[in-house]
Amino acid sequence: MENKKLTRRGFVKTSSTAGICALCLGPGSVAQDSVAQDSVAQDSVAADEQHKAKFANDYLKWWLKNLMLNFETHEPEADAVEIIEGCGRACANRWSGAALGKLKQQLAGPEAEDVGPEAEDVGPEAEDAGPEADLKAVVKLLNELHIGGGNMTVDGDAVCAVYEKCYCPIREAGLIVAPYFCNCTRGFTKEIFETLFEKPFDVELVTSIGRGDDECRLIARPRKAKEKK
Repeated sequence: MENKKLTRRGFVKTSSTAGICALCLGPGSVAQDSVAQDSVAQDSVAADEQHKAKFANDYLKWWLKNLMLNFETHEPEADAVEIIEGCGRACANRWSGAALGKLKQQLAGPEAEDVGPEAEDVGPEAEDAGPEADLKAVVKLLNELHIGGGNMTVDGDAVCAVYEKCYCPIREAGLIVAPYFCNCTRGFTKEIFETLFEKPFDVELVTSIGRGDDECRLIARPRKAKEKK
């Protein structure tokens, strides 16, 4: 057998034919290939996660749409409304519960200054006796805390709350578009006043953005003793 001396050129040529030349040209080529493969793998994982997220979002929209349709056709309707209002009550406690609790403690304080410096300029109506004066004082503080839209007014024993935009993150995200879902706002408003006054309130949803109106307008009144729920 002929014994040939192995030179660098011959080794590279032989290695190239065997498909391992990249190993001899330096570690850079191997590292670049590894990075490229990792990048492709990461892109594939990211694309898969995006697909799963989109599928989950689309499915959730479909599920909630059917949920609202079932509520709309449920008999008696009062039960369905009460369930959605319950969601609104939970929302009020989640986002405004702490502030309402502190406000309730302030209002129950033995002296007027316990309410805070805001109470000093509530206005002449605070000097009047009766529930209307209490209602006006509370509404003024709610507006300052921007609870209930921050744009409430009092007329007799009724409170009018106006929302110039929809603050619901579920509707804003497009997860629910059904107008029936606006009953959630009724529950939200009930929870605010029933927490502070510890008695039932009735809330009428006059207009709502979710129903195609320019604003959400609600009227809240203390429930009269003779009125049933």
